[in-house]
Amino acid sequence: MNRRGSMPHFQLNSVSKVDKASRVVFPLVFLFINLIYWFTYLNDSR
Repeated sequence: MNRRGSMPHFQLNSVSKVDKASRVVFPLVFLFINLIYWFTYLNDSR
């Protein structure tokens, strides 16, 4: 309990959640789009 007599609550920083997610999501999305681009480009050139 804290000084006010209520239970302390821990807030997670939503910015850190976004940062952690973006470290994984952005590279994966980039890789996925890149693979689609090259697959399409190489198949169209044949």
